[in-house]
Amino acid sequence: MHPRRQHQEIHKKNLTVSQSTLQELRTLDVGIRLGEKFKETKIPTIGEVFATVPEGKKIYIEVKCGPKIIPTLLAEIKNSGLKNEQIIVISFKGTSKNLDIRIQSSLTS
Repeated sequence: MHPRRQHQEIHKKNLTVSQSTLQELRTLDVGIRLGEKFKETKIPTIGEVFATVPEGKKIYIEVKCGPKIIPTLLAEIKNSGLKNEQIIVISFKGTSKNLDIRIQSSLTS
């Protein structure tokens, strides 16, 4: 889905992530550009991604939309069964420190 121009060329759809539903986004074939082996690959939910993280490994999550996503992200993290040290949250909008504090305090309470 990134970069946008490539997304439009591949899917012939003009979807903006922030203005689309999960159902709409999951209609896209995000694997076809990688070849037949990956054809019909759908965008995973964050819960599905968490389920692929092996024990002892980490996942880095980049928050691009700011703090409004945190309640949903926290719920998914709590449901994932991953340990706190396996999840690294980053943001380049200057909110990373606040996000990290909110996430850590929510996970330890």
